[in-house]
Amino acid sequence: IALTSDKSTAYVSMRESNRIAVVDLGSFSVTDYIKLGLSSKDSLPLLPAEVDVSPVSNDSLLVAANGEVLSFVSGAQQGTVPAGFGAVTDLYFTDDGTEAFVHQLSDNLTRVAVSGAGVTRVDQQPELLQAASLKLDGGFLYDREGAIVDADTLTVDLGVNEVEIDGSGQTSDGTL
Repeated sequence: IALTSDKSTAYVSMRESNRIAVVDLGSFSVTDYIKLGLSSKDSLPLLPAEVDVSPVSNDSLLVAANGEVLSFVSGAQQGTVPAGFGAVTDLYFTDDGTEAFVHQLSDNLTRVAVSGAGVTRVDQQPELLQAASLKLDGGFLYDREGAIVDADTLTVDLGVNEVEIDGSGQTSDGTL
């Protein structure tokens, strides 16, 4: 589930039905569905695993499905679809909405550019973060093990520290 910055709309991944539900949070009703279509690599239905909405445009989405990352604006797919991501565990837009980070089950961290032309790989660091449940905040990526990565350079910046990753008020010191 991804919420718009004004908290008026939720985009809900509907894995088994090959689409994203658009939910108006004022009325708690589904206002639309975004159909994902077929995979560019094997023509199978795209099954959404992760979704994120741009912090600067409430109708701009990234969706991870079947090892591909897709970009949508107002429900329409944008440009190219880079395949080969494998199982995506986290997907986050940067604060300005022009890039995003894709974390894979294989622990690869990939930065992608997002534009009207679609999604393009910028760079990738293999085995940089060892855990799912990432949080992007203030130019740093945090994982549940406490690793802190500089989002500009994709390097471990500050080692392992206690960080809150889920809004619960609990922190991880790397021993969980």
